Amino acid sequence: MATDTLVPRVSETVYGVPAQFTVLVDGKQVGATYQTNAIHGWKSDIITIGGDWDAGGHTVQIKYLNDFKDAGGDRNLFLDSATYNGVAVPGASLNMWSAYDPNTFKLTDTTALAATTTEPPPATTTLPPTTPPPAPAEATDTLVLKVSETVYGAAAQFTVSVDGVQVGGTYQTTAMHGWKSDTLTLKGNWDSGDHSVSIKFLSDQKDAGGDRNLFLDGATYNGVAVPNAKLDMWSAYAPHVFKVTDTTPLTATPAPNPPPPVGTALNHDGLTDLNVIIRGQSNAFLLDQQGGDDILKAELQKALPGVRINILDGENKTEFSGTAFTTWDTGGQQQKMYAYLNSLPAEIKDNETITVWMHNETDQGIGGLTTEQWKQEVQVDANNIRDIFDHQGAASTPYLFVPIRYPYGSGFPVIRQGMEEFSADPKFNAKMSWVAYGPNITMTGGPEVGPNSSHIGGPDSATIGHDLAAPILDLYHAIA
Repeated sequence: MATDTLVPRVSETVYGVPAQFTVLVDGKQVGATYQTNAIHGWKSDIITIGGDWDAGGHTVQIKYLNDFKDAGGDRNLFLDSATYNGVAVPGASLNMWSAYDPNTFKLTDTTALAATTTEPPPATTTLPPTTPPPAPAEATDTLVLKVSETVYGAAAQFTVSVDGVQVGGTYQTTAMHGWKSDTLTLKGNWDSGDHSVSIKFLSDQKDAGGDRNLFLDGATYNGVAVPNAKLDMWSAYAPHVFKVTDTTPLTATPAPNPPPPVGTALNHDGLTDLNVIIRGQSNAFLLDQQGGDDILKAELQKALPGVRINILDGENKTEFSGTAFTTWDTGGQQQKMYAYLNSLPAEIKDNETITVWMHNETDQGIGGLTTEQWKQEVQVDANNIRDIFDHQGAASTPYLFVPIRYPYGSGFPVIRQGMEEFSADPKFNAKMSWVAYGPNITMTGGPEVGPNSSHIGGPDSATIGHDLAAPILDLYHAIA
């Protein structure tokens, strides 16, 4: 039985797949291969590791497995803090810019191991999600998957969706196919009838050195084996789907009390109206056209009952496909946007306003663009927008920079640096969010075939709309 608990808190700068790592204590690996999707400076993932370590000093090493950097970005791993047996570990903070550096910290155990006469059982490897998903309230159904992989480099990673809705986070398996399987238990509430379960293989890799594949070895639903629940996932592109049948209808629940009419009742922060401008190029337009903005509004309205949420967007209003922001002032787009915003009623323009900035695609292909040039264009535009909205200052009109994972152009680091500098400047008042950049965004909207194209698809719009709510709510609470 483990008597000691080590809890590291980790995060990453996002670029492509999640940052992956192992943990070693005194040179011995503890647990499996872990990963984090938590954006550094925004949140941390928590890993709980049990063990039995003797009294004295111990060296903990975090082995960073998949460092990557090119012209498009830089994936890094961070240890934000750690506790040992509930006590904060001094000096447990590491910036892992490279996989080659020795990334270690020290901890001290004050309790000697008790003498034992029997050998402890071998450690077992469980299947941890990237971020453990909370089970839905009173979950009535249980889907259990048995998964394995052919090993090549990092662990095989995947997500699970039921009827197109992702369940939980990103999972991984280190079980060797044909030898053993990892068990993944998912909870939910699914109605009677047939349901489609899809497994999205995220980290397929094949080259001269080997071939990583993922396998569904079997599944049960509410304790009963699912027929034909076997999938050989040789490729990330093929649809990996099987069917389950539920025989129990959902129990009807009483309707909740209706929320107060929007825009008429003060919520706990004291605001009755909030504007959200969504602006950008073709991907901002697709977020609008594919209903992502409606999902965002619903999430905000649910979190802020009594507050009227005004989403301000639209083609040829705040969204101009195939354009570069840095030429909006000479191409006429900026004046069209100003004309639209100026036409809004006074009772809209005097509201606190959050701008969701989804520009970077075309601009990152402009040769010679510098961070200072980009910042100057943004600052002038922001001043004009704030003047239109009743001459408000930065304190009540924050910006949320949302980079798009765009496959063309090498200038994104220049734009990213500008976003980061604005986010660090309280006089400008901005934050960054990577909800449109992570590995859960498939970019299947074409025109290129397959994932990682230049445009978001419908599922991406839904994910982005849902996930934008959290950083917008953070900005809202800061100004309310």
